[in-house]
Amino acid sequence: MDRKSKKIEQLQNKNNTLEKEAMELRRLNVRLQEKILTALDEGKGNSRAACSIKSKPEHSRMELIDIDMDVIPRETTPPPDDCPRKENATVDIGSGLRINSCAWSHIQGHQKDSLFVKDLLLGIWPKEQLKNRSLQGKRCPRFPDRPAKTPLTPWKVEVMRDCYRRRLQRQGIPENLVPAALKQLNHFVVEKLADLERMAKREKDNLKPQESCE
Repeated sequence: MDRKSKKIEQLQNKNNTLEKEAMELRRLNVRLQEKILTALDEGKGNSRAACSIKSKPEHSRMELIDIDMDVIPRETTPPPDDCPRKENATVDIGSGLRINSCAWSHIQGHQKDSLFVKDLLLGIWPKEQLKNRSLQGKRCPRFPDRPAKTPLTPWKVEVMRDCYRRRLQRQGIPENLVPAALKQLNHFVVEKLADLERMAKREKDNLKPQESCE
């Protein structure tokens, strides 16, 4: 019984620590989002006074505040208009992995971490190459009879992780909370791969009636 009680106490302490870290993340998120919203409002007013050129609508406040899925604070980055004019220009994002410069500029401009990761995935692998791929090549527990899918190239996934880590550090995430925040990357990648699989299946189903008519 003493051993069980000790184990329960350890689990309770661990749970309390995790809850404190989660509360700290939420607090940082709210504070930084308030600063971003204020900066956006100020920038909006300045741009109206400076020129009469019609600009794209700003993100709504509801879109920016999404604590459930994106608990990491947002960062503001230059708009993608500053990317090189050459369509074929590329940039090294780490370990010699090169992607389109304009795509990289667009990716960095995302306010939401989920969009940053998902578009980075598409910047590294074309959609066609992501078909029938998985993050780690493991069998799906829901469909054990299906063959395991080809995993994404490990070193490229690690480059993605480094890019996301640098983003978190620029956002001011405390170093001791970065490992927990990095776990979101796996969730975002798996979610995007599932979306692509659903889209491919939908396109295939839409083609079937046309083929039968022919």
